[in-house]
Amino acid sequence: MRNGQPSQSVQVVMTTRVTAVAAGRVSAATTFQTVGTPLRNNSVWSCTATGNCTGTSAQFWVDPANPTASFHGAHGEPYTINGHSPYSYGGHTWDATTMSYNNPQTGWQLFAVFETKTGLILAYSETSPGQQVHTYFKGMR
Repeated sequence: MRNGQPSQSVQVVMTTRVTAVAAGRVSAATTFQTVGTPLRNNSVWSCTATGNCTGTSAQFWVDPANPTASFHGAHGEPYTINGHSPYSYGGHTWDATTMSYNNPQTGWQLFAVFETKTGLILAYSETSPGQQVHTYFKGMR
């Protein structure tokens, strides 16, 4: 960001394949592909229902029974629930819950939308004085 305006944009396609689900733990492999370049990165990781992750700082789900305890910012930032409403993207509509974190002193704003029933994160964004990151759920196979 320069003077509040984006100075450049980079699009990355993130594909996550769940490899195991057992006893409140999800294991997966994620591939990050920077669009228009040969840049590619793979990450193997796992997360528990309480939000403790190894191998990544990015969860793709929250515990729908206790979302604010299972999902925090990368530095432990606590989220609060904002509300429930339908969320539509890519021709699909979900019953969704929104939650966010805002720190006016640092300029950081974190925002997440998840499917209320399953905890699948449908959208996520980070905004700071120096960057913006937006992640959107595109589909499932």
